[in-house]
Amino acid sequence: NYIQLEGIAFTQDVSFDDMPGGGQGDTLSFGDLPIGVSKTLTFTVSNNSDKIYRFQWEKDEAGLITFSPHCGHLQPHDSKTITATVFAATATSLDDKEVPLTINQIVYTEEQVDWDDSMKDVEWVNDDEPSAIAAPVSPEDTLDVSIGSGTAQGQSPPMRRGRRGKPRKVVRVRPEPSFEMVMEGEPPEEGLEDERKPKEDSVVLKVGVNADYLKYAFIGKDEDGEEVEEAAPELLTFAETMMYRTREHSFRFKNTSGAKMDVAWRVCHENGEEDLSPDAPFQVQPETDSLQPNESREVTIRFAPSEVDTYRRLVVATIQDLDTRPPKPVKEPVEGEEEE
Repeated sequence: NYIQLEGIAFTQDVSFDDMPGGGQGDTLSFGDLPIGVSKTLTFTVSNNSDKIYRFQWEKDEAGLITFSPHCGHLQPHDSKTITATVFAATATSLDDKEVPLTINQIVYTEEQVDWDDSMKDVEWVNDDEPSAIAAPVSPEDTLDVSIGSGTAQGQSPPMRRGRRGKPRKVVRVRPEPSFEMVMEGEPPEEGLEDERKPKEDSVVLKVGVNADYLKYAFIGKDEDGEEVEEAAPELLTFAETMMYRTREHSFRFKNTSGAKMDVAWRVCHENGEEDLSPDAPFQVQPETDSLQPNESREVTIRFAPSEVDTYRRLVVATIQDLDTRPPKPVKEPVEGEEEE
């Protein structure tokens, strides 16, 4: 007996490699993230051929995804690390959104030099002197840093003479080396117009991301036993409890948003300071948790006094990126009295 096997193998000049999280070769998954919070992943673009390619990412008009470098050259059998950043200003859910990377075969007209638009050149100039870098650039390509003294590594500010202006550092995108596009087909006969088009191809990257505001709810049950959202209890009062005995109170806490939520639960004094005493009368479990969209978890508060006293504490849930503001604690007062 035998099983016949068949498979198709292929090769391509330019490919995506080193995808984070063990994703497929053309899939970049950012997972869940809160609105207004950026997330960055890196991968590589590889040239598997003996040719030189110029690459350029298609601009995302929505401004959701950016790539750096955005444009560059791939030398034969070389690769470049790409930094992809996603930032969602509104609720967003993308599953395998196609982002084309346009590639053109090129040849250099001068010296072969590696290049991409993340490369920068630094020059020291005086305020009353124009920069010696002649390549035209847009305002966003420059960064001027005024200084009083000091030098940058590998660069020295020009010497002052007389009453010349204060030296400043100018950072510019390095000019792209001169090149020509490789054209399709055979060149035309002498005297005829060249109507050929540049050799152009594209490699498609699939991007997935799910962004939403983080929201939560406390869950109770109605008369029919169905789960319903309810307000957080203003005060949990434990009955009088014998020393070294334990009483428990539980409630369900739900992530009602469309993105993953990380929660840290703490027991604090009324002034907000965490109660770290080994004999702390209240404990909360779990201390940390990660809730997927629309997932709920039972939270348990234990009251186990070791001295005769009346105790009052706060149970605080710190949720990172809640509503994309500084972490907003969820406070729930608890109190208990030890039975004499």
